[in-house]
Amino acid sequence: MPILKFFKEYFDFVVALLFIISSLFLYFDAKEYQKKGMQKEYKFCRFFMYLYIVIAIVGYVLYLKLEV
Repeated sequence: MPILKFFKEYFDFVVALLFIISSLFLYFDAKEYQKKGMQKEYKFCRFFMYLYIVIAIVGYVLYLKLEV
């Protein structure tokens, strides 16, 4: 199947990139929002960055399952 072949070739890189970018945004953006006292933005940023990190981890686990 071409879809499974696509996942096997590119998904590992995409998931790693998503994890790295989410972690960096979580660290830098959340810190900046907290310094400026923007509580709504801080909570929004934290929620979605943690969500993206969880998606990246689950995606990587699924990628490992597809690889077998």
